[in-house]
Amino acid sequence: MPCRIKRSSVPVRYLIDLVGPEAARGLFTLSALEWPGAEADISFEQTWKILNNNIRFNQDETHSLASRPHRLGTFEVLAASMSQADDFADGLRRFQHASDLINSEVLLHHELSRNGLRVSVNCPSMPKPAGDLYNEIWLMMLHCLCVWLTNGAIPVRWIELPRHGTADLGTMLCLLDRPVRLTKSERVVIVYAPSAAHAALHSRKIQHYEEEAEAIYRGLAQAAQAHNLVSADHDFVDLVNKAFDGGQMHQGSIARQLGVSTATLRRQLSFQGTSFRSLLEVHRQCNDQAHSAAHVHSEQAAQLLGYSDSRSLRRARQRWRRQTV
Repeated sequence: MPCRIKRSSVPVRYLIDLVGPEAARGLFTLSALEWPGAEADISFEQTWKILNNNIRFNQDETHSLASRPHRLGTFEVLAASMSQADDFADGLRRFQHASDLINSEVLLHHELSRNGLRVSVNCPSMPKPAGDLYNEIWLMMLHCLCVWLTNGAIPVRWIELPRHGTADLGTMLCLLDRPVRLTKSERVVIVYAPSAAHAALHSRKIQHYEEEAEAIYRGLAQAAQAHNLVSADHDFVDLVNKAFDGGQMHQGSIARQLGVSTATLRRQLSFQGTSFRSLLEVHRQCNDQAHSAAHVHSEQAAQLLGYSDSRSLRRARQRWRRQTV
């Protein structure tokens, strides 16, 4: 059963498990922060500052193949490998090949299936608990990079965490505010909507990522902290559209995900002058145009849009053409 991890802060224990107690104290000193104690919590923004300073000043992530000093170390070098990529999936392939060459201790895995684009990071040489948390941080950094390069066109469907993973695992990824599934696998996985694979990757933006990384992360943190349980004051049109972007097309399932009844969902949408069917029709039409531009096969496009078969998609296309005449 999918669940959601809700956090408004990061346990200091997370950093202790990641780098050890003495090194954790040193990270706070490096960032001119007072040591709050092993059982305290700190904000996501403070955590990002601490981790960034660790890379920037301790150079734990620099690599001998880098042609110049990189503030984000090896990760920035690997990010540069995506500069010639055409889309998100191609960028991941290039990132993976670069990682195999210059940083074999961090292994990137990605796989596209009908359920979505699965992306995970594995550091087999690192023991638990540090290895689990390092995997998560790398995956979060990669997600932030790709959100920036695709202008946010890579919706996340859900996150997978090891059922018997390290305590506090999922602390960073909870910022994505997506359902979490516990699995028998040892990997931490982000599952994107299948359409994310074809998201255009604006590779020229890589040169500015170093400046924007903190802003991207801060935006995620602020959005997660501001997100509360669904109430009548929420924009249900926006919530439903976000569910569509995550690959969910069934009205009852979306209502359950939002914590309301189907009748309440219909009523809230009617208050905003629309209906579930109308929103779904617009979503399908817009995304069908994107699939066509990306030369996605009709059978796959029909599946991605929630149709039972390609014939249903053909009938919908005929209807859309008639509406534009």
